[in-house]
Amino acid sequence: MYMLFFIWLLITIPAGILHFRSVEYEKLEKKHEKEKAARINKLYGAVSADIEMLFLIGLWVLPQPRFRIPVFSNWFFEIPIIHFKIPYLHLIVSLPFVLIGGWLIISAYRLMGKELSAEHKKPERIITEGVFSIVRHPQNLGGAILHIGMCIVLSAWYASLLTPVFLIFDYLVARKEERELLRFFGKEYEGYKRKVPMFVPRFGK
Repeated sequence: MYMLFFIWLLITIPAGILHFRSVEYEKLEKKHEKEKAARINKLYGAVSADIEMLFLIGLWVLPQPRFRIPVFSNWFFEIPIIHFKIPYLHLIVSLPFVLIGGWLIISAYRLMGKELSAEHKKPERIITEGVFSIVRHPQNLGGAILHIGMCIVLSAWYASLLTPVFLIFDYLVARKEERELLRFFGKEYEGYKRKVPMFVPRFGK
């Protein structure tokens, strides 16, 4: 069990480095000609996106202790073939997280398109409509909410413990990306930052 987690960490560290580099638009353009910088950026973004997806799935399904919410814990259904038991209460509690997280990710993806969301292409404009009018990083927020939901439905104890690491990484990437966006769009992005929160929606407004 511990060896699998060690191998998983060795795989995910390069993904994190590539993710950071994929949003260093200005640095890449200073080092390479514009077209080459765009190709390198696309490669970094595509590879890091694929590895990060495998990172999350691996985190949820790797062998680990399984926790139980101590209410109706004996009521569960079993997934055939793999013989995995999911308590009904876990399924009920996780459903809002999975639905809201999935909606945020899909909505952001539709507005950004593949080139921006998956390949981290240098943005040409600030997206302020749809879910981007609620928070500045809906895909990151959606990923965090979905992760919590999957930890609950799969009763993944180690994945739950690593949630703060996942959230801190998301925050650091978002901050780095925003520094680049401020260089590109200046006062326009400053105005957007004042109006729209980073991750936590302003429900009262």
